[in-house]
Amino acid sequence: MDFTKELGNGDTNFIKIASGASITGLLTGDVRTFHQHTINKSFFPCMGNTCQYCQQGDKKQFKFKINILVTENGAMIAKIFQGGWKVYQQLGALQKNGFDLTQIPVVIQRQGTGMATVYTVMPSPKGAINPKALEQMRAVKLLALEKEVEQTPRTVTSLHDQSDSFEDGEEIPF
Repeated sequence: MDFTKELGNGDTNFIKIASGASITGLLTGDVRTFHQHTINKSFFPCMGNTCQYCQQGDKKQFKFKINILVTENGAMIAKIFQGGWKVYQQLGALQKNGFDLTQIPVVIQRQGTGMATVYTVMPSPKGAINPKALEQMRAVKLLALEKEVEQTPRTVTSLHDQSDSFEDGEEIPF
């Protein structure tokens, strides 16, 4: 994961977080960064030097997308999380301070709505995922950040058990 590159755009299968709610998941795959404009609650990609919205004085907004593995109906699936500059900075700070975000799930909490929305990102208190579960999670098909790709739900039975044993039917802790 590299929270310094700027590239990509597109949309598909986004995870939604309601105000006051949180999600826990493992960030995985490439990070795609881009800029967009919000006009009348509609989103338009920024086209850089030739962007009509920039030329009209509309401020562009930094955004990023990344796959996040979450549990849904007992199966581990990939969704796309899209965030702004402040969430990107929080993830970068965690990474810079030694948190391996390829092995430690994050909790993303949302408070507020509209322009008053604040996201808080923290590492899962349960810590790193055990190697056996991590191997199974890496088998989950990721979504393309540019267009929709078919998902293959896969059941993962334990994420934080540090033993090598992996019992079927164990509860997924997030």
